[in-house]
Amino acid sequence: MAMTLFNGFYLVVTIMISFSLFFRTSLCSEITESPSYAPKPLSSYEKYLSECAIQGWYKCNVDAAFHRKQNRTNFGWCIRDDEGQFVKAETAWMMGNCSIVEGESLALLEALKALEQSGKTHVIIETDSKNVVDAIRHLRGGSSEFSSIIRLINNILLCNPNFKIEFVKRQANMVAHTLARAAISWSSRCTFESLPTCISLLLSNEMR
Repeated sequence: MAMTLFNGFYLVVTIMISFSLFFRTSLCSEITESPSYAPKPLSSYEKYLSECAIQGWYKCNVDAAFHRKQNRTNFGWCIRDDEGQFVKAETAWMMGNCSIVEGESLALLEALKALEQSGKTHVIIETDSKNVVDAIRHLRGGSSEFSSIIRLINNILLCNPNFKIEFVKRQANMVAHTLARAAISWSSRCTFESLPTCISLLLSNEMR
């Protein structure tokens, strides 16, 4: 009799353990197979808005282009507001060929001068030249032309503490790059208060 009761009790426990294991396995399977709710990556425009989240900040993209055969170095920059809307663009070119870092730093210097003259005080300035950004942050001496340009840039930054220089990849700087390439087609200095056709599609794509 005792043996029968023991066997019955053992059978009940075995069934309960088996059921518990089955339930846990099924639950884990459902959790594993459930759809992922990880946030989707931000679009380029959403990234722009997150970086300019503080109302009143502008973003200015800057680039240089080099036309060796025409013996010219070109500059271009584009300013947008905290909603990504076009504010102003400018281009310039100078006679003479210079090194890439000199051209990129000159483009940045010209853009900073224009921003300072415009009275804008809170601006994120983006360039795709990491060498220039690193030099601004670390270079403290030197007698080269490049060193002199970096010192002029740093002097402007000291007077404008809310001018922030950032490095971006070329893909994120195509608006300024396109302006710099097109600068050779215009006079030595041009200011655009309305959106130039050469960058309208690029800006439209970034806003999507």
